[in-house]
Amino acid sequence: MNELIHTRYGELEVPEKNDLIARFLRAYGEWAYLETEFLAHNVMPDSRLFDVGAFVGTFSLGAQGWPVRSVIAVDANPAVFAALTANLDRNLHVPHQSVRAAVGTATGRLAVGRYAWEKNLGSLTLREPAIGASPQKETAGVQAGAMVPLESLRSTYGDYDLLKLDIEGGERDALESDARWIARHQPTIWLECNEDILAFRSLEFLFAALYDVHYFAFSSYNPQNVNGNAARIFPVAFEAGLLALPRGTPVALPVPLAEAGCVLARVANEEDLRRQLWLTPRWGVAEWPGLSKTQLLGLCSRFVRKLDYDEFLREGQDDGRDAAQ
Repeated sequence: MNELIHTRYGELEVPEKNDLIARFLRAYGEWAYLETEFLAHNVMPDSRLFDVGAFVGTFSLGAQGWPVRSVIAVDANPAVFAALTANLDRNLHVPHQSVRAAVGTATGRLAVGRYAWEKNLGSLTLREPAIGASPQKETAGVQAGAMVPLESLRSTYGDYDLLKLDIEGGERDALESDARWIARHQPTIWLECNEDILAFRSLEFLFAALYDVHYFAFSSYNPQNVNGNAARIFPVAFEAGLLALPRGTPVALPVPLAEAGCVLARVANEEDLRRQLWLTPRWGVAEWPGLSKTQLLGLCSRFVRKLDYDEFLREGQDDGRDAAQ
């Protein structure tokens, strides 16, 4: 059963179970809105969008305001596909189609998924069963159907100008499944970028296809959320992605996004990406968002010196001055 929630995008169906993105939609009426605001300023309007890893459709619905010309929304997760279809049919006002498929290079082979975190249905990671695996092992986990190459989807539903991939580490395989066409036509590509070495595999593909690559990081909490909710589900939690554009295409970070703490950086090599991921906050404690930059630097200086507040300036404790010298 699905729950109906009033959101920025219209009435959305979401799974009733305690899912992370459903929690955000209930609390704030939106999910990853800063992401779509950034892309709205850096993607050509009238694009044909392939939204791979569409979940319940928030990206596709946010993109229609740019506007996009059409949407093919692809997801392999049986727990959310019915909600995705219903949400797009109810709220998306451009030609669209929802497609249940696992996108990758292993054409026709069964894809099996597991959740990296049970409270996040969007964390479904798909894998191709090992050759010779027993039927019992092949049916363990979430059944996501047969693998379909991106090339086949394009042949069926038409070309794309904008390719969004959010498939939990499967982005490189999806890109490889339409590699020649991508290299020739250079559509705009937006990839999820997690703290995973697989991100470097995607980056390698983009460089080989002669793209300029930009890293964009944004808070999961939007201070200007449509519900006006000031309470944070997570004190500090950022999402990130890679924007790949044909060489020489200008990229901008709008002032409101900079003021919201978003980060934009050019990525010229693997080390650039590693550093940006290192500098992106992924977790934190409740007091941090309310501190000034100077106060946060103060906490950092204590961390570097390995000081603990419970022992700070207590009788009989080292005050750490030697560590600073």
